[in-house]
Amino acid sequence: MHLAPAGDRLEDDGAGARARGILADAVALDRAGRSRRAEVALAEAAEMGRLVGDRLIESEAHRRLAVIRHHAGDRVDAGRHGNAALAAARAAADPAAEAHCLNVLGGIALELGDLEEARAAFVAARHLAVPDALIGRIEQNLGIVADVAGDSAAALQHYGCALRAFGRAGDDHGVAIAHHNLGKLSFTRGEFGLAERYFDRALGAAVRVGDLRLEGLCHLNRAEARLSQGRPEAAWDDVERAQALFSQLGSLVEEAEVYRLFGAVFRHLGRDGTAEANLLAACEHARRTGAVLTEAASHRELARLRLDQGRTTEAVEAYRRAGTLFDRIGARGEGAEIDACLATVGASP
Repeated sequence: MHLAPAGDRLEDDGAGARARGILADAVALDRAGRSRRAEVALAEAAEMGRLVGDRLIESEAHRRLAVIRHHAGDRVDAGRHGNAALAAARAAADPAAEAHCLNVLGGIALELGDLEEARAAFVAARHLAVPDALIGRIEQNLGIVADVAGDSAAALQHYGCALRAFGRAGDDHGVAIAHHNLGKLSFTRGEFGLAERYFDRALGAAVRVGDLRLEGLCHLNRAEARLSQGRPEAAWDDVERAQALFSQLGSLVEEAEVYRLFGAVFRHLGRDGTAEANLLAACEHARRTGAVLTEAASHRELARLRLDQGRTTEAVEAYRRAGTLFDRIGARGEGAEIDACLATVGASP
């Protein structure tokens, strides 16, 4: 039996059912890309869950609000909701709910560039007794941390664990996420054709399960794989589709990545002025939303453009900025690449 503070509990026996119904409606709205309406419904569900003493409803509503606020670029509100979700899950003494919250808090830390905080949250979540579908999500996030840190062998091991866990759970959505992340890893390893095939597979599944955000990410990352194979026109189509999806979702965090990829496409097409405008917008947008990894990658792309233009001094400045940001988040492989690029132009890190 769940308890609420004395004098603050709803007496209506149907209140719990209403809270669950509001939460279910909010989840459906969020998956359909109607984030603003979902946010209002989730706030109502969280409050009703608190009033009826159902800490699990309260926790899930706050957890989903944390994700929405994070994608809206509001770090403070995302953290507030994430911590409220974790507190409610612990009050309910529910390991799976606690692991869900830790996984979300780790994901937010990861996107903000704090690898150690993210890893600690994911490891803590993994040590809890949770179902296979959640194990898959935690393992895939541990894989992302390893990939960013430059440990591709560990990343591959975690992604393999994730894929098997999702398979055991019969979780098609999770399998799609795993294929997306295997595409990211293949891209990092320079296997661009394999990366594109993984993104194709993930994209098809994302469309089937109706995950608009994953669909947008697949388009965005497939664009980068296609660009690396010398196909800027095909990449352009993917970036445009991603932009439309993220605009529909009202997701500000991914906008910086859209600007970055548009900049890269324009650079390959020889439209230097438009490329630079998009890359500068990507740098600024990523800085404002705290997306450190995207900011670093945007400065790196800007350095490549300026080097193409013979603006060596400005290229070195952009490379150094990228290197500082990669070092800040512990992206060792990316940092080594920046050092090598600086060495080719006779500059020190």
